[in-house]
Amino acid sequence: MFPLTRTKSKKQAAGLDDLAATQMLVEGLPRDDPLATLRELAAQLDRVKAHDRVRPFRAFEIVDLIDRAGRPHYRKAAHEYILGQRRLTKFQETQLWTSVSSFLFELSQGYRYCLAKYEVGADSIGSLTPVLPVMCARALRIGAARLKWSYLRYRPVEPRQWSELAGLYLLAEANGFARQVLPLYRGAAQDSCAEHEFLKALILAMSSPASLLPEQIEIAERLIVRSVNDFVISAAATEKLQHYIDLRSEAGPQRLKAGDKLTFTARAFGVCRAVERLQAIDRGLDQGEITPRELSLTQEFDIEAIRATIRHLLRQWRPPLPLRRHNRRPQSAPLAVVHDLDEVSANVGGLSYPFVSEQESWLVDNRSDSGLHAIVMSPQGRWIEVGSLVAFRDGGDAIWTTGLVRRITREDDDTRQVAVETVAHGGAAVTVLPLITANRNQPAEGVLCTLLLGRNAASDELTLLMPPKTFSPTAAREMRAYDRRYRLIPLRLIESGAGYEIARFKVLQLAD
Repeated sequence: MFPLTRTKSKKQAAGLDDLAATQMLVEGLPRDDPLATLRELAAQLDRVKAHDRVRPFRAFEIVDLIDRAGRPHYRKAAHEYILGQRRLTKFQETQLWTSVSSFLFELSQGYRYCLAKYEVGADSIGSLTPVLPVMCARALRIGAARLKWSYLRYRPVEPRQWSELAGLYLLAEANGFARQVLPLYRGAAQDSCAEHEFLKALILAMSSPASLLPEQIEIAERLIVRSVNDFVISAAATEKLQHYIDLRSEAGPQRLKAGDKLTFTARAFGVCRAVERLQAIDRGLDQGEITPRELSLTQEFDIEAIRATIRHLLRQWRPPLPLRRHNRRPQSAPLAVVHDLDEVSANVGGLSYPFVSEQESWLVDNRSDSGLHAIVMSPQGRWIEVGSLVAFRDGGDAIWTTGLVRRITREDDDTRQVAVETVAHGGAAVTVLPLITANRNQPAEGVLCTLLLGRNAASDELTLLMPPKTFSPTAAREMRAYDRRYRLIPLRLIESGAGYEIARFKVLQLAD
């Protein structure tokens, strides 16, 4: 984790708002402390805005300098937050997220300060005209980054953020440079434009980021960057454009319904040919023709997380768009919840373990036949992440239901709102052994698994909750349950997450 030391240059640069003072501050910043650096740069941006006498172009030069100085430190902090999640304490995670978010906010406001000078016709305004497309596109990119950092912490997006992004896009449209492709930064691998930056923010928002792990949100963003040339935004709705945004509203992206007509301030948008591009990437990964590095994903990104993210994006992008399977019913009732494989298996499978269960009490807000939405009051639920395995039951129910956390929203006080998908109601403990070593006289010393009830698509199939790395798509197994022996033929892995697998098998009873 990064140290939290402070730079010695703050006093030296305090109260100064010109380019030389900012350059002095940048040169005195520590190179090995990204968080302290980002905090100092954010403070300098705030000072620049406070001194309204700064000339418009000089203000841009200062913001540009701080932006370029902060980029490598931002990348280091983002890498630590996204790929180092399991190593960070809650305090470190909060410190890191707060420092980065504050820097992005001040940087966004710095560019908006310059753009506001342009819009109100401040003195020396002609000097900003040549850099207007760059300022606007950068402001859109940084605004999109702020949205992403809300997703990473599962925080609700402030409506004002969408109105600010929409205002920037309107400015680009009105001045005729929305599609003007140019290098946003010296040495950048890819040129961009205001329209592309706006589309990247829109597409990530409509891709259900609350249903992804932080690592997967980063993967999704990088895949979206690769596909941005295939996205379309238009003032006219078509069958291929299934979402829209009202540029004069704070509502953010919305789905287009059949028969909807766009107002003159609304824009329809969609992924269009990006679905084919993503499908080609999926095939290339499976066949070994594409490596993660070619997708700008280093070896630190898990290949299974990449594949799972691609499948998630295809579900969100490919028509018909996913719909809610069952109607929600309002409900306010306490819910007993346990988590992790051992406790879920013990309770669902009816085992008696010699330990006290780490049971929590959640408040159900609404539920349907396929799941529920619950409020988890802090400090409970700090272990929750997308994909977490849980078991729950109502106060009067003797049977435990297995579920998976699908979406999370975090409030300011660390209270969480979670959406849980029901996997199975009830279950039984069973033992699974390698088929080649199993015989009817052999003691049942295999792997303890849980037979999940209620998900059978056919009478000769079953679903098992298993420890991680237990399922093999090629190895048949023997299951012992209810004093009988069964042959299990693997069909597919349904789900996998931190500490568990859920797999489907064809089952044949063996003769005793």
